[in-house]
Amino acid sequence: MNKLLFIMLFLYTLSFIFFDREGFIWYFYIVNILLYIVFFLNKYKKRSLANFKINPMIIIYVCFAIFSAFSIIWAIDTTIALGRSITLMLISLNIFIVYNILKEIKTIDPIFIGILFGVFVNFLLAIVPTFSFGENYIGWRFVGTTSNANILAMLALFSILVSIYYLQINPRMKYKVYLALNFVFASYIIFITGSKKGLILGSLLLFVYLFSTVKSIESLVKIVFTIMLLSVVTYVAIIYFIDFNEFIKTFEQVSHRIEAISELFSGQTIHDESTQERLMFISKAFDTLGNHPLLGIGIDNFRVLYGTYAHNNYMELFADVGLVGFFIYYSMYIYILYLCYKMERSYLQFLLSIFIFSMLILDVAQVSYFAKFNVFILITIVYIAESYINTKKRNI
Repeated sequence: MNKLLFIMLFLYTLSFIFFDREGFIWYFYIVNILLYIVFFLNKYKKRSLANFKINPMIIIYVCFAIFSAFSIIWAIDTTIALGRSITLMLISLNIFIVYNILKEIKTIDPIFIGILFGVFVNFLLAIVPTFSFGENYIGWRFVGTTSNANILAMLALFSILVSIYYLQINPRMKYKVYLALNFVFASYIIFITGSKKGLILGSLLLFVYLFSTVKSIESLVKIVFTIMLLSVVTYVAIIYFIDFNEFIKTFEQVSHRIEAISELFSGQTIHDESTQERLMFISKAFDTLGNHPLLGIGIDNFRVLYGTYAHNNYMELFADVGLVGFFIYYSMYIYILYLCYKMERSYLQFLLSIFIFSMLILDVAQVSYFAKFNVFILITIVYIAESYINTKKRNI
């Protein structure tokens, strides 16, 4: 039965990447329901229907979902608040089941393999124009199978973490080659999504990994050789598989977006419309927080006042659920960082901590509290950290 759980968790991971979008969402729900069925059948077969695992992250997210549901009482638009509350409750159920499956099968492989496969498929979509999965682009930004450039950038970022995680285990050479190539796949995907934060954080993850592996002159030579080899592979891919003119246009667009970050921090006049819009929403969110500081105006009700979401998770939560809801939600991250702290000094501790801080930085430019894939990543990281801590305790 554990093999079936492994397969279903792998398919569930793929469903985030391929089916969590308009036109395919029913396939996502079908996989979701099948996951529930297999999970509870496994529990019934083992006569352990009352034996469930839970952790503080799940409890915190459930509390956030309940508080959001209560916000229907004071929400401006109760229908919108109700719809978002139901989404949060379903996410709570999903992470509870995923966590219990991970505890049952005792491996993270079905999720990580699914992530790597999803990135590879999106790379193929990017370099082979005839290979399509709906609309591959929104404007000039690549969205691949996700229909959202920021979600795709997060997927690619997480796949970099996955590659580094597996490379630390020292797998066979054929797997090492693919894991190294995934750095190229993920980096290119992040580049063509135009995600400013993704480019910066992806570069940071790769730099941290490369720097941490330098232990001698020999290891430095290996790293330089690997970088040169990957550069050649990337160059060949650009020449033979990618429209060079389109590549240059994308490069110019990405450069423009990165320049906007420079303007923001240097205090110069900001010309990027996207950045101007985000700053305007931050201002409006603070105005809303000032008028409704504790409880906010109701979950997902920022868009009722301003016609769209805040493009910033911190500001969205401040406006929607006030200081109370904000602190409930972000206490989840405090718990995860505490778990990382308990891992003592280890490379995995450093890697997971960097990634959590990366997610917190990404929240400056996205609304993630109801993003199923983001919460899915968080529960995965919690499982990895807990497993490491428990293994250390057993070895003492």
